[in-house]
Amino acid sequence: MPIVSLLKTENMHPSTPKAANLLLRCLLLPLGGGEFYFCTGEKLAIIADVTLPAAHETGANFDLRLAVALINIARDEGVSDITLCLRPEGFDLDLVLERSGYGKLKEMPGLNIVGLGEASATPRCTDTALVLEQAQIYDVLTRADIIISLAKFRTAEGKLFGSALNNIAYAARPSSDLSFTHQQRALVDICSIFAPDLTIVDCLRGQSGFQNNRADCLLAGSDAVALDTVLAAIAGIDAADSEAILLAGQYGVGVNNPLDITMYGDDLREIMASSGSH
Repeated sequence: MPIVSLLKTENMHPSTPKAANLLLRCLLLPLGGGEFYFCTGEKLAIIADVTLPAAHETGANFDLRLAVALINIARDEGVSDITLCLRPEGFDLDLVLERSGYGKLKEMPGLNIVGLGEASATPRCTDTALVLEQAQIYDVLTRADIIISLAKFRTAEGKLFGSALNNIAYAARPSSDLSFTHQQRALVDICSIFAPDLTIVDCLRGQSGFQNNRADCLLAGSDAVALDTVLAAIAGIDAADSEAILLAGQYGVGVNNPLDITMYGDDLREIMASSGSH
């Protein structure tokens, strides 16, 4: 039974490094804390949803302050080999780094920033083969001892397009000319052979308008399907209408039955009520 940690952040915004560190530690506590995921000497790869040349105030990318807090928690546990993986959506990597503020992280010792668009990848046969018989998984991820996905919650037109499952797509070289339906099925194919050890979802509202929740919160867990099931509830979207969530559950890639998901932290019903969901 997967565990999802939920933390409302209305009174605990990551306005300072100390506050951001405290937020993440509180979020990870029900999952065993940072010491559960990080071990001295291991290689850490982070897939961050940082795709647009926009400041963190817009809410377009995963919050920079939370990403820094995660890196510091890992370093506190003795992890010194850290790779931050980004794949901008049609924008120059340097431009995204500059405008998002993530370029400042180049100064952090032991941190390597990689643009996945130019990274090497190795084909791997998928277990589901709904659309992709093979997915080219980036080598920098397969070489890592631990993988953490940092996803940004986004919705539009009754669909999740920024979520735990959607962020896993960045682990594989993109396939061209796929319809939205085929993209959803391809997500399941990728997830059948690649799963982050931990996913953190940033549901902090920004100025972009893609977060329809009225309560700022963070989610964390190891099951991306379970996380997306919770995100759908927060957004007022029927999870059964999401082909990726539905198929992932049917093919055993993750858990999509709300009754089989254990929630820790704040009350999901309060988040749903405040976001207008039922």
